[in-house]
Amino acid sequence: GLARAGGLARAGGLARAGGVKPNRSHWNALLYAYATARQYNGGLMAYQRMVNAVGIRPDTYSMVALLKAGRRSRTGRTAVSFVLSEVEKYKIPMTVELASSAIACCRLTPYVSQEEADKSRQLANHVWGIMEDSGIKPNRIVYNTLLAARADAGDTKGVQELYDRLAADDTVMPDDATWRIMLRAFEKDYPMYEQYADLASTWTTLFPTKNREPS
Repeated sequence: GLARAGGLARAGGLARAGGVKPNRSHWNALLYAYATARQYNGGLMAYQRMVNAVGIRPDTYSMVALLKAGRRSRTGRTAVSFVLSEVEKYKIPMTVELASSAIACCRLTPYVSQEEADKSRQLANHVWGIMEDSGIKPNRIVYNTLLAARADAGDTKGVQELYDRLAADDTVMPDDATWRIMLRAFEKDYPMYEQYADLASTWTTLFPTKNREPS
């Protein structure tokens, strides 16, 4: 990851030295290299150079790359807040991938404090609201990601409400990841845990993974 990021950075320097002016696709490739290396600060520096020094406008791919770089780290919420401000500044349209990446980036590594988990859940809910206001219909990845963010914070009411919405959405079907999140959310509430365990068993019997439509 780090070697790849460094290699692309050097390639960009060689391209400029050879008279080839890197375009947005080149810069986005560099941002994705930093994302692969989970180097948010390096990606942010490259992004700022792209926008401020070179004058290239960012797009959805640029935003997703920054979010992937900050995912599951202490910089996650910082990355989400920054990306949302850039989305508004440059009028970048919200997409399903952008929404799911932002919600995923809100989640922190395990064993954080309740206060930190609550902040992450609140920001994830905020991203969901922006997505809805933009008229974007959630897919299963978005549902699962927000379910997980709410489960992280112990927000069983929020998990239940979102699951009920997923269940009422005839374009999306739960998958194994959905059931794992639901069982984790209710692991301390045995009656609810048992209810979802039975539902998961019945569902996976009726709808084996290979027969489910992607969403």
